[in-house]
Amino acid sequence: MSWDSKQDFPVKTLTKSVWGVASWITRWETENALEGFPAFKGPRGIILARWTGASKIYIRDDGQIIELTERFGFQGRRNLDLVTYDSIEVRHVPNQYMLLIGWMLAWMWGLGLILVIWSYWKQHTFVILNFGLKSTTNEAMVIRIDSEGWYEKISEFEDLLNEQREWEKRE
Repeated sequence: MSWDSKQDFPVKTLTKSVWGVASWITRWETENALEGFPAFKGPRGIILARWTGASKIYIRDDGQIIELTERFGFQGRRNLDLVTYDSIEVRHVPNQYMLLIGWMLAWMWGLGLILVIWSYWKQHTFVILNFGLKSTTNEAMVIRIDSEGWYEKISEFEDLLNEQREWEKRE
């Protein structure tokens, strides 16, 4: 039995920029997936956007939820079981890049203040998948998604999660 990369890992055809395609994760076609950018959930619920890269959370047919992350100098993969999935959470946070640059430029006659205010209009949208029923392991998968059409993407993914979870309970 030979390995066929086009069948095993179907790849979308994307146009390349001057620097090439950003990540293999965005080119890999998967169903039941939520694509976005890397993010991190720290202590006390602080959510931070990672600087560069791509992330994808997808549901396999065997009930595994897999998070693939690729960012500058790092590639990661996390598997969590659908049985321990607890809830989905959506948070809107001011654009952290504009906010940081705005605070650094605050001394320049109000230029920084404009960026700080603008960061509240260009907010980041984070999706947090909580696992472990929040009382035992309290594990979370976090992804920052594109702000355009976020509601449809998240509601579609949540419906898939709930549908797969019900399917797992029946088996």
